[in-house]
Formats: sequence, C-alpha cells, structure tokens
Amino acid sequence: MVLLIVAGLYMFTQEIDENVPNSLTDVIEGEEVDIVIDYPVPESEVDLPIQIRGKARGNWFFEGDFPIEVEDQVGQTVATGIATADGDWMTDDFVPFQAELKFVPPVEATKLKIIFKKDNPSGDSSMDKSYSFFVNLGVMQRTVKANVFFPKIYSTNCTEVFPFERQIQLSQMMEEATLDQLLAGPTKNELDQGYTTMINDGVKLNSLAIDNGVARVDFDHQLNYQVAGSCRIQGIYAEIEQTLKQFTTINSVVISINGQTEGILEP
Repeated sequence: MVLLIVAGLYMFTQEIDENVPNSLTDVIEGEEVDIVIDYPVPESEVDLPIQIRGKARGNWFFEGDFPIEVEDQVGQTVATGIATADGDWMTDDFVPFQAELKFVPPVEATKLKIIFKKDNPSGDSSMDKSYSFFVNLGVMQRTVKANVFFPKIYSTNCTEVFPFERQIQLSQMMEEATLDQLLAGPTKNELDQGYTTMINDGVKLNSLAIDNGVARVDFDHQLNYQVAGSCRIQGIYAEIEQTLKQFTTINSVVISINGQTEGILEP
C-alpha cells in the first residue's frame, strides 16, 4: 500500500512538472497565463540571429506586434526587436507570434536576457507587463558574418565585385579583421568557381582609422608592387572599398601606402 501511494505521488508530481509552461505567470490555480515561449527556452544555448516563437494573448499586441529587448549580463541593452502576430490579434485568445533578433553581442557577453514587453500605447504604467529570461551565448556564436568582395576572372567590368561570406571573431575590430580576410584572397572553392583578386599576395595592413564615416586605410608597399593597368587598379579599389562600405560606420574610403596617398596605384 505504501509503495502504491508513493508511486502515485511521484506520477502526479511528474505530470505537473511536464506541463509547466515557459510563461509569464507560474501555474497557480485561478491565475491566467499571458505569454508562452516555445523557443528558445530559459538557460538554453542560442544561435545568432535568435529565432523566437511563441504565443501571447491578443491584448499584448498593438497593430499586430509588441516589442522585445535584449540585455547583456550587466543590464545594458544590446538589441531591440519586434514580435509579429501570425494571425488575427484582435482577440483575448492566444495568438502565435515570431521574431528574429539580428545583432552583434558584446565581446564579453556569455549570457543574454530576452525581455518580452506588452505593447502599451496608452502610456499608463499600470498596464505594463513584461516577461524575461536568460539564454546562453555559445562559444561558436562569438563570431559574426561579414563579406569580402572579389571579381570574376576575365571580367570586362573592371569595378564589378561579388560578395563572399567570412566568419569574423568578435574579439577583433570588425572592419580590420574583414580586411585581413580580403587580403588572404579567395578560397580554393571560390577560385574554382572562377573568382580572383586584383590584390597582390602578401599585402599587409598597416592601419585602419574610421572617423565621421571616412575610413583611412594604410597598406605596405606590396599593394603597389608591379601593379599596372587601369582596369586592375580599378579592381583593387573596388575590392577594398566594397569590403569596407558594407559597414554602416563607413561611407567613403581613403587608401594610402606607407602613409602616402599621392603617386600610388597609378596605371
């Protein structure tokens, strides 16, 4: 008899645990749940960009969406996003939603706090509601994607270049690290596809400074070594400029060689 009672109690406990939703409110008798997050779950490891799926009651939405914020482990906001309803939100029932959070986390970030906020256009703070939990940023996610740009072999368009994705470590200066990837040249697979580079092998980046949208990038003498022909020079400029201009911090590029901007890269 004792064994039966214990077993029954264990089964009852297990049933409750398995049905606890990842939601704004604990499962307390008589208390309503307002939001349920299907993915990610608290303390799980996430990839970037963070894909979010869940459901919330219609009164959490305004014009079909509600805001999401992301904080690092010290409480600094590092990203914002919008959860968008996947259906009619003018209801008191649950409405499915999804969101995608694209951002570059701080280098030191290992945990991120995702905050879901009820949209409250009234401005009445008594109507505010939010729900939050932490997720873990995996080591493999301490990188971010950027593009380098290379031309096609034998192209007659001297300034046409094409993007190729690279993974950049977040511990590095993004723009500088991407330039280093450009100087490393195309991969074997990219070469096999018919792409090339107009930049000499062995070029070293001396420095990169960005101020008021202007990137001043200085290379060693190898960039200029035995370079001839206006088409090749246009290609060199195109590779460097397009690689740098993908970043919102850069609007224009000034190239120099060992500090000199005159008399370089001439046909």
